[in-house]
Amino acid sequence: MPQGHWLRSLSGTVRLSLPATNSRTWALLDQAAQSATNFLTMMVAARTLRPAEFAVFSLAVLATLLVASFHRAWVTQPLNVLGNTHPETYATRLAALWRAQWLLSPLAVLSFLALSILGFASPPLLISGGLYLLAFFGQELHRRAAYTGGALRRAATIGLIIGTTQLLLLTGLSSVGEGYRLASPMAMMALAQGLGWLVWSLWTKDTSAPRHVSLPEVQATLVEQFSHSQWVIASQVVYWIASQAYPFMLAPLDKTATANFAVGSGLLNIVNIVRLTLANYLPAKCAAIERASGRSALVTFMRRELRHIAIGGAVMTALLMVAAGPVVTFIYGHQYQQAPDVVRWLWLGVWASLVSVVLNAVALAIGQTRGIFTGNLLGAAFSLTAGLFLVRQFGLWGAIAGNVLGYGIPAVWQAIGIRRTLRTQAQEQAKAR
Repeated sequence: MPQGHWLRSLSGTVRLSLPATNSRTWALLDQAAQSATNFLTMMVAARTLRPAEFAVFSLAVLATLLVASFHRAWVTQPLNVLGNTHPETYATRLAALWRAQWLLSPLAVLSFLALSILGFASPPLLISGGLYLLAFFGQELHRRAAYTGGALRRAATIGLIIGTTQLLLLTGLSSVGEGYRLASPMAMMALAQGLGWLVWSLWTKDTSAPRHVSLPEVQATLVEQFSHSQWVIASQVVYWIASQAYPFMLAPLDKTATANFAVGSGLLNIVNIVRLTLANYLPAKCAAIERASGRSALVTFMRRELRHIAIGGAVMTALLMVAAGPVVTFIYGHQYQQAPDVVRWLWLGVWASLVSVVLNAVALAIGQTRGIFTGNLLGAAFSLTAGLFLVRQFGLWGAIAGNVLGYGIPAVWQAIGIRRTLRTQAQEQAKAR
């Protein structure tokens, strides 16, 4: 039954265990649980820690997201895509990726420790952050396997368990001693992720892929997935420089401004429910549409998604211009005076990132991942030159402006590249006929 369960759900055209509309609903609920948990965690931390402490903690959280993005680009997103396009090898692929975690997880922790020189080198914080990453990778691979197999209801349920546990643990945060207060939110996150891994393991033990694969099979799987997404992996480096490096640029100049920037971007994580849901859902969805219905159906789907983002983004812009101030004060109190301006204007970059998520999923489906890298490379070049200048000259406002442009440049480039590719392929097909 184990292999049959997965292979039946993946054979032929992707056949999710729920109708497409319900699949999207469960994906949205799953990401909503995660994003709400992350938002409330940062809210508790911002209220409990002093602004300078919160600035350091927010840098550590950002570093965990950076490390996790590489794991997602190399391991879990290719699992979603290749699991759909090559269902006959899915069981072996999943087993190989599980065994590869014995190498990849320690490398991730070492990378996190190396990044601590950028402003969060507190030993208790580093220990709790390393444990968090180890636990997160375990439960995340379970979760992405569930996405590939269509078990989105299970993913949403376990996400709710993780979030509830984490928030309950955080209720005792204010009673933690001074010496460990900075690291305690990350420790609570690690414990919750560990529980999630345990629940996943117990829930899927009868439907998991077999674990017995050889080292050559592990190597071949990692090489295949790297070849498939090498430009996406490279894009992670330049993406983070393009759009996520600004808090690290700002921290040496002004810890209070860094805390305000973190509060503003943290509030926008509510909007990121949509962005991360799309990032989880769209790669497999676009691959399935391309395989089952062809390029024209994929283009139609892309245009529909972009139209929805354009309408929703315009509405959100108007709302934030009016409501950002009262909302920040209500949630975080009065110690982050500049955060409302961060929310109002940084939103424009988040809006651009929503566009990028759709375009990146389409690029993955049509094999044009190099354009993802090139767009982010241009954004990174801007951030390391003009963006760094803006931060040095204008502080927080320079970081906001640079961040928005760092998000916007890749989106524009990717749109141009996909349009050019689709037009060229259409012309070639017309000539062939």
